[in-house]
Amino acid sequence: QIMLVSDGGTVIRVPVNGIRFASRATKGVTIFNTAEGEKVVSVERISEPQSDEEESVEGEADATDDAPDIAE
Repeated sequence: QIMLVSDGGTVIRVPVNGIRFASRATKGVTIFNTAEGEKVVSVERISEPQSDEEESVEGEADATDDAPDIAE
C-alpha cells in the first residue's frame, strides 16, 4: 500500500495492486484528485506483514519476570 498526504491535510491510503500500469506515451494514472492549488507533499510505502509469526511484540513479558526483589 501507499499513503499520500496533501498540503491541505488530505490523506489517502491505496493498495498498490489497485493502481494500473500505463505506458510512457500516456498522461499517467490519477490516484486521487486534489483541490485547486493543493499539492501532494508526501508519499510513503506501507509494507504488509508477511505472516502472523513475524508480528512479535517486543517486551511482552510477565511483570514479575526478572524483577528485582524489593526489601522492606
